Order: sequence, then structure tokens, then C-alpha cells
Amino acid sequence: MDDEKAARLLPDIPSAINSGAFIASHLPVQGLLMACSNAQERATRWSRDEGIPTYAYEKPAGVTFIQVRPNNPNVEPDEMTVKAL
Repeated sequence: MDDEKAARLLPDIPSAINSGAFIASHLPVQGLLMACSNAQERATRWSRDEGIPTYAYEKPAGVTFIQVRPNNPNVEPDEMTVKAL
């Protein structure tokens, strides 16, 4: 019975590394998710680093800082944005 079954081949899987595709590291992705979650929980782990709302996500693999920054570097986030954190 096994001889009667035709061999099936899996389709080629494109290589993201050889094509130059961007693959995000897990640390910044996890940091962003934790920063958003903490912002919903009264932002207890946020600080104001030089006036910029900052969340530090620390793991043995490293540290990622999530910041709320306006497009213009000379402008600080308004109070409404800060309170929304």
C-alpha cells in the first residue's frame, strides 16, 4: 500500500534572510507590548527621561527603551499625551 502512494513535496519556503527582508528582534516587540499594557494600567513603570515619556523594558537579553516622541525633536509631548499614558 505504501508503494502506491505518490511522494508529496512541500512547496519552497522563501528565505527572508537572503532576500533582505526586515525581521524584528523579539526584545523591542515585547517591550512595545509591555509598554502599551502598562500604559493602560496607570503607567506605573513609565518615567520622564529629559521630559520624554519613557518605558524601560529589561530582560537578561538586554534593555529596550520605548519613548513617546513628536516628529519635531524640539517639541515635548503635550500634557494630554502624557496623561494618556
